[in-house]
Amino acid sequence: YDRVPSSSPSAKRPGGGGGGTRGDGAVCVALELKKPTRTSPLGVELEADVDRRGVRVVALDPRGVGCTSGRLRVGDVIFEVNGTSVVEPNAAAALLRGSSRV
Repeated sequence: YDRVPSSSPSAKRPGGGGGGTRGDGAVCVALELKKPTRTSPLGVELEADVDRRGVRVVALDPRGVGCTSGRLRVGDVIFEVNGTSVVEPNAAAALLRGSSRV
């Protein structure tokens, strides 16, 4: 899940699935990104977001699927990757790298 502030115009994005709100007013949106191949770079730099218990997107490579899809933005917080909760950037990156659909 990707979390963005409810006032953000990116809260309702094309390609976003079901979602909901959290106790702090943020909006959760389920996103699916398709990489051309399993080894295609997503191009996402992550850091831990301890307050929100997830990982925050801090940078996007303009050539990566994360950016070119238009669905992921700097500042978004990822809570799950393919159904697995993530709170540690390296673990999230490994899950993102190992799948053709995230």
